[in-house]
Formats: sequence, structure tokens, C-alpha cells
Amino acid sequence: METVFNQVLVFGVYLLLGFILKKKRFFSENTDAAFGDLVVFITLPSLIVSAMQFPFSQKLLLDSLLLLVISFSYYFLVTIFAEVVVKFFRLSRETAGVYKFILIFSNVGFMGYPLLHALYGKIGVFQAALYNIGFQVFNWTVGIALLRGESIKTIFSRDEIKKMFINPGIIAVTIGFSFFYFSVELPLFLGQALKEIGEVTMPLSMILVGSILGELSFKEILTDFKLWILAFIRLIVIPALTFAILFFTGNRGVMLAIPVILAAMPAAANTAIFANKYGGDAVKGAQGVFISTFLSLLTLLGWIYFLSYLKAI
Repeated sequence: METVFNQVLVFGVYLLLGFILKKKRFFSENTDAAFGDLVVFITLPSLIVSAMQFPFSQKLLLDSLLLLVISFSYYFLVTIFAEVVVKFFRLSRETAGVYKFILIFSNVGFMGYPLLHALYGKIGVFQAALYNIGFQVFNWTVGIALLRGESIKTIFSRDEIKKMFINPGIIAVTIGFSFFYFSVELPLFLGQALKEIGEVTMPLSMILVGSILGELSFKEILTDFKLWILAFIRLIVIPALTFAILFFTGNRGVMLAIPVILAAMPAAANTAIFANKYGGDAVKGAQGVFISTFLSLLTLLGWIYFLSYLKAI
């Protein structure tokens, strides 16, 4: 538990560093974009491929496929949950779409992978990468439809459907899983290079999130009561429901811990970016990321302590 506590504190240090660098104008929007591209296209795929360098194991294969089933089930159910809950907030179409997006999609990439890597090592990233396929599929379909205020089924007629499968995350998982399934071992120099590049993901991604948050006003966020309720649902209610369903259906160990930890992450870092691009309320999206990210430094400790107490970690 002490290791986890230290890891969360490290997260906080990186967030604070990014936040200060943005406030002091060392970072600009161009810097954020460059860091984001570096993480999404280079360091995170390297981390995924490197982490999936395991000799083939039927048990690991079956566990991973079960996590994939849990992932799609989770996103299906949380989408329905978000549709119902957000109606009670009585929001405009643009803001309602962002609230739903925040409830459905957590920061599995920039925070989830690094934390699971700290908790479980390579195996944590391996299984999180497969679990994240559900995120990618729903993010590029359901997520965009909600932000546009469209019926979910209409998104399947658009060009974005290709992004569901042709994006750095899915490509890296496909390559890494193929190497695992066929027991392909990378040359030592290439494996070492991917490992070291991948290890940059955690500090870079957390500094980036801190920098993005550095653009926002504290006063407006602190006085928006609906955002606090939204953060509570995102960080406490959704992971609690996820835990209850998985626990009472007999899941234990990583089958319980990984989905719950990823469900307990703050709002996805791409919330404001997607909202801006697809007609949602980008300001509320950024504010939701801000408040949920900082509160998650406390709530994640609680969830990890709880799961450790149950010996799921």
C-alpha cells in the first residue's frame, strides 16, 4: 500500500509541474499538442507493445478474453446509466453530451496504464490494453454521437467508424497481442528501446494533463455545484456499481481490480478536445477533467486501499 501511496503522490507531483509550467507560460497550446501526439502516437504504443512481450499462455489468453467481455459489458451498461442520470441535471444539448461523455469515459490511457503498470508491472498493462479495446470502440462511436446530440446509430454511417479500428491504441494492441499469441520475441535492442520509450509515458502524460488543467479558472469550477455532483458520480458511484456487479458475479483478483480501478479514473483527457471538435461544451469538458482529476488523487487511494484489503491487488 505504501508503494501505491507513493505512486499517487508522484502523479500529483507531475500534475502540479505541468500546471505550474502552463501558468508560468513555459508551455503553450502548441506544447500540449506536441506532448499529446508524442504520448498517443509514440510512447503509449511502445509501452503497450513492450508490455505484451510474454510467452504464450492459455490462462493469460482466457483471462484477457474475459476482460474484453467485461469491458464491452461495462461500456454498454455505463452508457445507459449516463443517459438516465444526466436527464436529472436539466442541461443544454451541448453540456448534456459532455456530462454523458465524462461519466462514460475515464482516463484509462494517461492515468490508467501508468497506475496499473505500477501495481502489476507488465501484466497490468497487457490486460489493460485489451480491456481498453472497449473504450476505443465506444469512444469513437457512442462518444461522438452523444457530443453531436445525435442518435447513437447514426454514427455508424460516418467516416469516424474507421477510427474505431485504425488508431494508435488498437494498432499497438493488435501488434502486441499477435506477438504474444505467436510467441514472437523482439530482438533485444528493439525490445529494450520500446521498453525505455514506453516508460516515458507516465511522466509525460501526467505533465500534459497538468498543463491542460493550467488553462482553467478555479473560481468558476469551485462554484459549479453540478460539476461536483458529476465528479462524485464519476469517481465514487460508477466504480462502486462496477465493483458490486463484478463481485457478486464471482469475479476476483485482477478480473475485479482492473475494471474497478479503470472505472475509478477521472474524466478522459480527450473530453474537451472531442467536445470542441464535435459540437459539445468544451469549457465544461475541461472543467470536468480538472475537478475529477484532482479529486481522483484522493479517491484512487481509497479504492486501491479497499481492493488491497480484499486481496484483489
